[in-house]
Amino acid sequence: MTGVELYRRRCEAAQVEIVDRIETPTLGSYLLQGCRDGRRVGEFWCRVSVFDRHVSVVGDFDPIVFAYGPTGPRELIAWMGSHPTVDSYVAEKAAIGSGGRDKISRWDVEQAREDLLMRVDELRVEAEAASDDETWYADRCAELDRLLEIANKLPEYDDRLGCDLLAQQVHEALECPCDEGWIEDLGRSLDVDVHLAHAAVARLHALLLAEEASR
Repeated sequence: MTGVELYRRRCEAAQVEIVDRIETPTLGSYLLQGCRDGRRVGEFWCRVSVFDRHVSVVGDFDPIVFAYGPTGPRELIAWMGSHPTVDSYVAEKAAIGSGGRDKISRWDVEQAREDLLMRVDELRVEAEAASDDETWYADRCAELDRLLEIANKLPEYDDRLGCDLLAQQVHEALECPCDEGWIEDLGRSLDVDVHLAHAAVARLHALLLAEEASR
């Protein structure tokens, strides 16, 4: 999904209304979709369910679950819905609830190559700042040159497989790859479904706040 498409979908999520709901002391479930004059408009729809310290969002995208918030249903909606951005905290809660970090990630091998080039630049600066040992510095520069060759080589595969193969080549090019945790994140970004799920919960929270203010 392109950035423009994600923006359009998030705009749709920001305009949905509650068209069906179930509310009990321990459970809340809300169907959200675009609605005008009693008729559905737009493509975006989802159901947000809150229970047992989890916020589950299912719809026309892959399910996302945000885990381990407060206990009450309304507090759960406020917990995730009032969070202003999709930051590392939101991503962590989505990873815990949705089956792990890989489940909420997408992979782009071209992005992996750009990430690697940026990392090589950073490592070169670090090496130059700690270049008292000429032998170590020469070996480090040789390593970085091998990484540049990998980054500039056209990949054979796209997506996750391409990123995994690139990471394997980087591991093989380094003398001590065990200390390089960044390798596994080359080309990784947060899946757009997390952004859409968060936007839906934020919209639901805003709608409930408006209802509460009008009472």
